[in-house]
Order: sequence, then structure tokens, then C-alpha cells
Amino acid sequence: MSDITPFIAKLIKDGIITQEQLDSKFERFNSINKAFESDNTVRNILLYGGARSSKTFRATNKVIVRALLYPGSRHLIARDTFSAVRSSMLEDTFPKLLRLKYPSLYPLFAKTNKKDAENKIGMNWGTSTFTFPNGSMIVFKGIGNAKDVEKLLGTEYMTILIDECNMCNYVSVQKLRTRLAQKCYHHKTGKEGKLLEIDICNPPSKSSWIYKEYFQLINPLDTTVKLYENEYFHCQLNPIDNIENIPEDFIIRLTRLPKSQQQRFLHGEFSDIVDGGIFSNEITMKLHQIGKFKRNPSYETFAVFDIGHSDATSLIIFQYINNKWYILDYLEQTQKTWPFYSDWIKNKHPYVKRIIFPHDGEVTEWGGGTTRRARAEEDGFEVLIAPKMRQMNQIDLARDNLQNCRFNEETTGRLWECVSNATWKHDKENYQFDKAQMEHDEFSHGTSAFIYMITGIKKWIDPKEYLTDEELKKRYEQEANKLIEKAIDKDLEMVLSPGFDLSRVVNE
Repeated sequence: MSDITPFIAKLIKDGIITQEQLDSKFERFNSINKAFESDNTVRNILLYGGARSSKTFRATNKVIVRALLYPGSRHLIARDTFSAVRSSMLEDTFPKLLRLKYPSLYPLFAKTNKKDAENKIGMNWGTSTFTFPNGSMIVFKGIGNAKDVEKLLGTEYMTILIDECNMCNYVSVQKLRTRLAQKCYHHKTGKEGKLLEIDICNPPSKSSWIYKEYFQLINPLDTTVKLYENEYFHCQLNPIDNIENIPEDFIIRLTRLPKSQQQRFLHGEFSDIVDGGIFSNEITMKLHQIGKFKRNPSYETFAVFDIGHSDATSLIIFQYINNKWYILDYLEQTQKTWPFYSDWIKNKHPYVKRIIFPHDGEVTEWGGGTTRRARAEEDGFEVLIAPKMRQMNQIDLARDNLQNCRFNEETTGRLWECVSNATWKHDKENYQFDKAQMEHDEFSHGTSAFIYMITGIKKWIDPKEYLTDEELKKRYEQEANKLIEKAIDKDLEMVLSPGFDLSRVVNE
């Protein structure tokens, strides 16, 4: 049983933590150590939970241990951006860990000249690589977009650690996993070491790829792909598990957060609703349907794109029947040219004749001197261009029509993940959401394609409810004029009423 301080006793009394959580702490620590053992079948490890719970510290320590045990091994520590991995890892966790647990290695990091890019041992700031005396390396990189990941595809790793994995695009994560392929041997036993991916996060919503993989054991992009339970391990770590290393005031501050944020940062639980989610209200009210259905051959089938530049391109196949959208299929890829998407549509959905592009469908791209629209028309498709609207108006239209959307659970799981995790743009300095535009992240491309699906149909196929920005402006002006006229009428009524002193108004 864990030692009970007066502060911890108060937390138990207030119902913030339980005695069971305290008693199970070391059991969970042991389970983490066991998952890392080389004879264990686990290949994917998730450490999730609240803030300041030692998740990153413990995982990074395991990477260092593996680097020391397996000479010449390579290990990747990544976050969504390089600036994030530099500030959180290279300037904080990694040197702190070396200083506390590996004092003989710390000078190799601390005494390295940041301007020297030719270091063979120690920290090479030019390549963001720490090289151990035994030849093992830890590389620190950002994987926020496709180009970042492409740069890593020429190297094999024994370990990949993804910190704040909820911020990383699942397509990029999948591609990165192909680099988990380095054969390394234990320095004493000569036994081959196992390949390992370590994911770390403060838990997001249950619709995230993390929850789907580790808890539901399904592939977020293809539910027909089977995942094996013995290859996945997850363990929850919360601030109370690291209470000896954090100020009591930090816990108190967490208890004063809104309930939704307490759930994530104090209790380390996955949420049913995304903080700042664009469609949170509609999802809470269950104004959508997910199920199994097939294409209705009596109605037309459409395709709609959101085209990524250096990141993901999203493609939705759907039917519009009696004011309802039946979403049949979804594809998300990076750095593919137009022929790839054209062939995919023709081979898998040959009945698609009309395509909806976003307003930038007239842009000259996709590896040729013609526009996206022209390329599609050359391949026999009729092209509709989704109307150019303010993003807020597009989102409002999509929210209004989410209740009319049907998602095929067998093929559109990733699209639903995008829609349910899409958030308003987050102002991190003031900790508030800008409810006029969407955050650009791993969920935004799928959500944008979903929005274009709604606005494109409302513009071209069912225009009776569609209003352009100019028409909206005119409507607002008309409503404003009506309010002004009503106010004037009320003022006149007051002035003409018996006993009203007009001279008082004039004098004032």
C-alpha cells in the first residue's frame, strides 16, 4: 500500500482519486516493464493518461536503455513538429533524463557545440541526432506533414517513439511504421531485439485512431484488417502516480479545470466528446447515423475531393437521396497524382460520373500544365466546383445537415473519425477557440471533404436552401432594416402617447 500523506488523504476524501488507484501504481509500473521485455509478444505500447504523470520520461528512458543494450541500433523520437520535439525533448526531457540517470552520458550532450554538425559521438545539432559510444543513435524529428515523413523513409529503426501521438496524422504514422525494420542484437546474449513502437498521449476522444487501435483493436482506415491483441499493450498513468515529483499545487489546479478537461488531464480518460469540437452538439444529440447499407442503383453516385498540397488528399464517394447523404466509401492518401485517384474511382466505383472539387479546382497542379478540373474532364468526369464561401458559413451548413447523413460503418470509419474530431481553431495563448475557422490538423482534410459534399450538393443539385455570401449579406440587411423599422415604430408610438413630454427629450 502506498504511503498516505495528508494531501493524498484529502484527495481521496474529496473523491478525486481512489485508494485502489494508489495501491495499483507499482503493479502498473511492473506491467510496463514487462511489456518492454524482448521475449514479450507486444510490439505496440501506449502510455496514456493525465498531465505530468511521467509517461514521456519513462518511455524515453526505455529508448535509452534499448540504445545501450543493442549496439549500432537506431531509434526515432518524434512529435508533430520539429519545434515541438526540440522544446519538449531536446531542451527538457532528454537532457534531464541523462543528467539524473546516466551521468556518464550527460557530458556528451551538455558539452556539444550546437554549431558543430560533425560530431560522431554526442549531440549532432545539424541532424538532431544523439550518438552513443556504442554507435547507437537516437534521432529527433517532426512528422507533422508528408514531406517530413518522406525524409525518414530511407532509414530503418529499432524503436519509434511518438510523443503526443494524438496530434499526428494516422496516415503519416502508418507510413512511418514501414521504417520499423532494423535488425539489432543484444550486446551480451546476441539475441535479436524486438521492434517496438511507443505511443504517448493525454487521451483525446474515443473516435481517435489511438482508441480504435489499442482498445477496439481495429484499423481506423480499414475495419477488415485484423489486429492481434497480444501485440498491443496500453497502460494508464496519471499525476497521482508521479505525486512525489510534482507540486501539490499542480494537482489542485487540475481539480479546478472544467470537468471535460479534468477527465483528460487529471483522470486520463478518453472522452466521448472533443473539446472545441465543431460537431460536438450534433454528435451529442445523435443527429447522425452509422450503419450498413449498399449503393442504390436507382440514384446517381458522386465523388467529392479535398485536395492536400503537401499533406493528405481526401475523397468521399456518396449518394444524395431524398435530402439525405449516403456516404459509401472514403479514401485518404498523401502525395498521389491525379491518375491514382482517377483509376481508383474508375476501378472501384465505375458508376461515378460527376465529381465535386473545392473552389481551388481551377488551380494548375497535379503534375501537369492543366487545371485539376481539366484533368478530371479529360478522364470523362463532369466537374462541379463547390461554392466559395466563408468557412463559418460552410461549417454552419454542414452542421445543419449532419442529421441527414448516413455513414457506412464498414468503409467510412476514418471519415467519421475526422468529422467527430474536427475542432475550431485554437488560440493557445488565450486558451480559447476561434469559432469562425477550423483547426488545420490530421482531421481537417476529411472534414473539409465532408463540408464540400454538403455545400456542393446544396449549390448544384438541391439549391433551394443554398445561399451565397452575397445572398446571406442581403438577408441580414433585410432583417436589420426590419428591426430598425420596428424600433422606429415603437419610438413613434411612445412619442404620440398621451402625456409624453417632448421638450424633455429635446433638452436632453
